[in-house]
Amino acid sequence: MQLWFKDVRAWSRMWKLLIVHFFFVTASHGMLDAMTDGGLGVAFFAPFDNSRYFFPWRPVLVSPIGFAPFFSRYGFDVLLSEFVWIWLPVGVLVGSMRFWKAFTR
Repeated sequence: MQLWFKDVRAWSRMWKLLIVHFFFVTASHGMLDAMTDGGLGVAFFAPFDNSRYFFPWRPVLVSPIGFAPFFSRYGFDVLLSEFVWIWLPVGVLVGSMRFWKAFTR
């Protein structure tokens, strides 16, 4: 972490918060991939088990591979589904937390 966060000392409160943050970012990536409607699935238990899994509910469209397909109508539909099912709920959650924090002081 010293490459980007040079001012953060090891074992400080900010260092621990960054560790927790990056843990959840990394864990959520696999969970969000398991919510897509395509691909091979997610190897949650790799390298111990090579089985791949999807969640039963998969509302997010799988992103196309390549530059040209991404900038197509389907690529736009993918971005729209990611906005609706990922970014909008995250925005509501973060906004609610900030609202709650502002009014509970």
